[in-house]
Amino acid sequence: MKTCQGLAAAAFLRAIGRADEILSKTAEYYSALDAKGLALCGLAILDDGRRTMDDGQSTTDDGNGQSSMVHRQQAIETFRKARKIAPHAGIVKSVLRLFDELVKCDKEGILKEVRDAIAPTVTP
Repeated sequence: MKTCQGLAAAAFLRAIGRADEILSKTAEYYSALDAKGLALCGLAILDDGRRTMDDGQSTTDDGNGQSSMVHRQQAIETFRKARKIAPHAGIVKSVLRLFDELVKCDKEGILKEVRDAIAPTVTP
């Protein structure tokens, strides 16, 4: 029987796979980019939780050799692509709402930088 974390990781990986399928046909489909970014954030949280449970070892992965920091960086890059395509306030607000629910599970605060990629601030 799989653990809840294992089921969550499988769901996040499935979401990334489906988003990648869509993006291979329509590279500028921002909803798929946002979904992929959120799933990468979920994997980062899970991987960070595993690292913490494994006595702080710095190398954890999801079975694909991906650490929480790699997932975080991929999420940042994915959200930046999405915002270049669709920087509209309503879209950003919707993605932030989902991100804010997900980040409640981020006990270590590893996703702090990701929020800026979802809702970049404009500097004069």
